[in-house]
Amino acid sequence: MTDDAYRYILDHIAPPVLDDFIKKSHDYGETFKELGTKGQFSDMYRKVGKLKRAIWDEYELAGEQPAELAADIIGHCLLMIFLIGEEEGHEYLGRRRD
Repeated sequence: MTDDAYRYILDHIAPPVLDDFIKKSHDYGETFKELGTKGQFSDMYRKVGKLKRAIWDEYELAGEQPAELAADIIGHCLLMIFLIGEEEGHEYLGRRRD
């Protein structure tokens, strides 16, 4: 992938994905903390299975479409990174809190 593709992702794809993540998460509050990282893994696993059926098996989905599923997986990944940081006492991938 070229630098242009990365810049496009950061400028045009990431902002609406993160906005939708915040909007969707609002209704759930902090329930994501109740099942911790295993809960996030379970949510991702379910979404990945559905995404695999759509992309790999060419299954026609009735509801969420592949881009939305991918965006939801990104959200669950972010929640998992947050939870791992909470458990290990750092914010992101080993960077210690100030």
